[in-house]
Amino acid sequence: MSRFLAKLAGIALLPALLVFCVQAFYCQSIESKETPAKAAAEPAKLGLITWQKDLPSALKLAAKSGKPLIVDFYIDNCRWCRKLDHDVFEHPTIGRQLKNRAIFVKVNAERSQEEINFAKKNTNGSMPTVAVLEVSAKGTYVQRWRLEKYLPPERFLVEILNYL
Repeated sequence: MSRFLAKLAGIALLPALLVFCVQAFYCQSIESKETPAKAAAEPAKLGLITWQKDLPSALKLAAKSGKPLIVDFYIDNCRWCRKLDHDVFEHPTIGRQLKNRAIFVKVNAERSQEEINFAKKNTNGSMPTVAVLEVSAKGTYVQRWRLEKYLPPERFLVEILNYL
């Protein structure tokens, strides 16, 4: 009797296993359709804020729009950088208050030589650092504000709104 029940249980689990495999294959094929070039061409969303994909396009857009540029300097191995992203930039109130007031870009202070040089020029090396830059139509910029630490969302918003 127990052999019969074991076979019956195996037969009953077979459709569930088949569904799981099909779903895993389907999800993987959908994810693989987005090429790195396509992903790099589109701005990224984090909460309500749209982040530009690279520094040159963010500087051009800020110059063209006349809006300040908010730069989030980070490094991959920084717990406080991830906390700033999660607590502050994904916060709905922060997103609603800031999304139409500025252009946003993330700069990895360890990735490319361009980003490393930009970070050296605009930070003291402390991460996370958030800077507000005023970009002229000619592409030159002046740093209006810089925060070199994590602040909770409410305090961050009060501080940055003074410079936007």
